[in-house]
Amino acid sequence: MKNKKIIKRVALVLLLALLVSLSILPAAAERQRPLLLVGGMPFGVRYTTEGIMIVGYCDVESSGRAENPARAAGLCPGDCIIKINEAEPGGAAELSELIAHCAGQALDVCYLRDGVEGRTCVQPLPCDEDGRFRLGLFVRDSGAGIGTVTFLSREGNVFAGLGHGICDGESGALVPLARGSVMGVRIGSVRRGAAGAPGELKGHFSDGKLGTLLG
Repeated sequence: MKNKKIIKRVALVLLLALLVSLSILPAAAERQRPLLLVGGMPFGVRYTTEGIMIVGYCDVESSGRAENPARAAGLCPGDCIIKINEAEPGGAAELSELIAHCAGQALDVCYLRDGVEGRTCVQPLPCDEDGRFRLGLFVRDSGAGIGTVTFLSREGNVFAGLGHGICDGESGALVPLARGSVMGVRIGSVRRGAAGAPGELKGHFSDGKLGTLLG
C-alpha cells in the first residue's frame, strides 16, 4: 500500500514537471524565433558577373571563311572568362582590347564552368571587315532586372527575394554574381504567371542605390 502511494506521488510530480516544461518551451521558442515581415513589393537589381560570361557564338569571317576559334577551343555559352594570359580583364570592353592587341598570338584562356576552373588555348583570327583579332564570342559582364521582396527582417536591415536565380536571357545559364546593387523601381506592366510560363514585371529604375545584393 505504501509503495502504491509513493508511485502515485512520483507520477504526480512527473506530470507536473511535464506540464511546466510544455508551458515554458513554446514561450522560449517564441522568443528565439526571428520576426519576419511579409513583402510583395518590387525592387530593381543591377549586377556584375563573376568573370565575363559567354552568352553565344559569332563566327569570324577571316580569309573568306567563317570560323569560330572559341568554339573550336571548347569554350561554351555559360562559361565565364576570368583570365587571358594571366591578366584579369575588368570587363567586356577590356577583354575585347586584350584580344584585339594579341598580334595574332594564341591566348591562354582561364574560365569557370559550373564553378570549376578550366583552361584552354584559343587562336584568334583577324576579321576581314576591320582586321581586328576576334575569338567569335558574344559576352556579358553585367545586367539588370526586377525582383519581388519575399520578406523583410528588422535584424540587420536585410530582405530576401526568394525564387529562381538570375539567368542569362540568351544562353539560359545561371549568372554567377560578383556583386550587385538594389534599386528603387517603378512598374510599367505585369504579365501574370501560369503553369509552365512564369510571370514578368516590366518597369524602370526610379531611385538610386538602396542596398547591396548578396548571392
